Amino acid sequence: MAGERSWSMAWNEKQGQFIARYRVFPPPPFGSTDPLWATKRLPKAFKRHQSLDAERWLIGWYAQHHRNAGVPGPNVEVQAADKTIALLADRWLAYRERDDGTALNTFVGYRRTLKNWILTNDRFPHYRIDHLDMEQDFNSEVCLAWIDSLCGRATTQLRYAEVLKQFFRDCIAHGWVSADMFNPLDRPIVARRLSHLRSTSDDERTTSFLTAAQVATLLTTPTSKVIDYRRVKYVLTVATGLREGEVQGLMWSDLHLDGPTPYVFVERQLIRGGPKPLVHIRELRRQGIAKTDFMNVKTAIASDPKRKSKRPLPLLPIVVAALRFWWRLGWTQHAGRSPEVDDPVFSSGQRNAHQPYGQFCTSDSAELVRADLDRVGLPTEFVDAQTKASAHFSFHSLRHTFATLLEAGGVERSRIGELLGHKAASVAAKHYIGTLVESRASLVAQLPLPNRIQLRGTLIKVAGDEDSGNVIDLEKRRARRP
Repeated sequence: MAGERSWSMAWNEKQGQFIARYRVFPPPPFGSTDPLWATKRLPKAFKRHQSLDAERWLIGWYAQHHRNAGVPGPNVEVQAADKTIALLADRWLAYRERDDGTALNTFVGYRRTLKNWILTNDRFPHYRIDHLDMEQDFNSEVCLAWIDSLCGRATTQLRYAEVLKQFFRDCIAHGWVSADMFNPLDRPIVARRLSHLRSTSDDERTTSFLTAAQVATLLTTPTSKVIDYRRVKYVLTVATGLREGEVQGLMWSDLHLDGPTPYVFVERQLIRGGPKPLVHIRELRRQGIAKTDFMNVKTAIASDPKRKSKRPLPLLPIVVAALRFWWRLGWTQHAGRSPEVDDPVFSSGQRNAHQPYGQFCTSDSAELVRADLDRVGLPTEFVDAQTKASAHFSFHSLRHTFATLLEAGGVERSRIGELLGHKAASVAAKHYIGTLVESRASLVAQLPLPNRIQLRGTLIKVAGDEDSGNVIDLEKRRARRP
C-alpha cells in the first residue's frame, strides 16, 4: 500500500465534494509526457465534516488502484476496522458487569453514556465515531472534536469524557487493542482540555446549605403540612450528614439509643426499594445474578456505603428524642403496624399508593424538601452571597448543611470528612467503635441545632429547654390500631 505522501485530499466548496490528488501507478516511463499525478472525485455521500471517513475510503480505493496496476476498477467500500468502539462496546460492558469493583450506579452510567454519547452521538463532527479505528483514527484532533460535541455543563462533559477514557484504558489493559497503545485521552493537549473542564466544573458547582436559623425554622415551625416522617428524617440528616441512600437503608437494629453515647452505625445504603429481607448486592453476585437482572429481584437491594465508609456516628439528644418518638408512636401511625428491628427506619407509608406499607423505599426527596421549605416560609433556592450563583435546595443540601455548620463551629475539615464518610475507616477503627463514638460526639456537639422539634400535634423537647424538662411530650398523640 502506498505511503501517505502518495495522495492528498481537499474539500471543493463549489463542487460540494472531496477531490483527491494521487500519484499514478505504475509511474510513466522516464521521458514520457504522461502526467505523474491524477485526480479523483470522491462520492458526494461524504459531507464536509466527514473527512476521516472520506480519507479511509480513499485509502481503500488507492490500495485497490495499486493491486490493479492502475486499471480503473469499481469504487470500493472500506472494510470496517476490527478494533472499533462499536465492536468492543458489548465486550467492555460485559466485563464491567462482572467486575465486583464497579458499583451498580456506575455500571448504569457507563451503559447510558456509551449508548447516548459515544455510539450514537449525532453532534460529533465526523460521521461515525463508533466505527473509527481505535488504534489509528483517534488522534488528538478527533478526541477534542468529540469533547466539543458533548452537551451539558462542564461537569457533565467531564463525566462523559471520563467514561471514554476508562473504555480505552480497559481495552488496552485487556489486550483488546495494542498493548503498546497510548490512551488518546491522556495526550497532553487532550489532558489540558479535561483539566480545564475540571476547573470549570468546580467554578460552576454551587454548594447549597441551610443556615442555623433556617434549620430551626424547618424543624420547629408548627404546620400540619410537613409530615412527621420527613421532619424526623430531616433532623437525623442535619445532625449526622448521612447520604440519602444511607438514610433510606437504615434499619432499627442500626440505632443504638440506650448507651451512654447514643449512635447510629452506617452499614449500607439502599439501592432499590422493596419488601424485607434486605439483600446485599454482594450476595446477589455470589448467586450469579447479573447486574442487568437486579431489577427482577423481588426484595429490597442494598450495597456498601460509598467508598466503603461504614462508620458509627453519635446522635444529639434531640435526634435521640425524635427517634424514640418515631419508634414508639410515629412509625406505627405512618406504616399501619408496629415496627420490628429489621424494618426500615423510614419505610413506605399508608399514603404511598405505589407499594405496600412498611417496605424499604426511595422518595422524590428534592421536590419534597423544596415543598416543605416553602410551607414553613423559607426560600426553595440557595443564592451564594459572593458569586450570586443560585442552586435549588435538595435533600443533599442537608448533608451540606451538616458540614457547613460543623466548619463554622471550628471543626477541622479532615474530621468533617471523616464524619461524612469521605474516607473509609481503618481496620483498627472498625474494632473500637466505642472510642470512635466518644471522640466524634464532641465534634457533633458543635452543631447549633434547636432543642426541640415540632411534629404534627406533638412538641418533642429535650431536657434543659427553657420551658420544660420533659424528654418527650406525647399527651396529644395516640397510636392508631394497625
